[in-house]
Amino acid sequence: MSDIINVPMAKQRDIQTVTTEIRTLTHQTQRLVLEYAIEIGRRLQEAKSMLPHGEWGKWLKEEVEFSQSTANNFMRIFDEYGADQISIFGANAKSQTLGNLPYTKALKLLALPEEEREEFVAENDVEAMSTRELEQAIRERDAARAEAEALKNAEAESRKLQEALNKAEEARDKAKKAEADLRVRLD
Repeated sequence: MSDIINVPMAKQRDIQTVTTEIRTLTHQTQRLVLEYAIEIGRRLQEAKSMLPHGEWGKWLKEEVEFSQSTANNFMRIFDEYGADQISIFGANAKSQTLGNLPYTKALKLLALPEEEREEFVAENDVEAMSTRELEQAIRERDAARAEAEALKNAEAESRKLQEALNKAEEARDKAKKAEADLRVRLD
């Protein structure tokens, strides 16, 4: 028994155990960071509503040492992801799917319309992506949407041109018929 006590911890545990513990702790930390970001945003909005007009920036700088940009990010995180009320069990996110993401990814997802976020997260396995990969996926989504919109516009323009061509051909045919009728009358 005394041999086990004197053996260094690294020799008693295997690398897979340590790896799993690190991953678990990292995931839990990321969840906490997002939860706290939501709660900071909630309180920043509360504080802003209490302050006289024009005092917000000064208060941010002097009291909480946040830039306006950082404060805006926290408040947006709260607006988009925070539950409207705090449950008796503490803070929670509007969406469990989005609540599992780290703060940086949640912030990046604000680029998407609210109604599309959960589907995007599910379709793209955002939890497994790096923040850079997420940014790239959002850019690719936006580019694909822009391309689809351009194609839709081009198809609409093509239909309009075809309609104009059809009308021009009809007018030409009417003009030829009128010309033929006029020649018959003149003969």
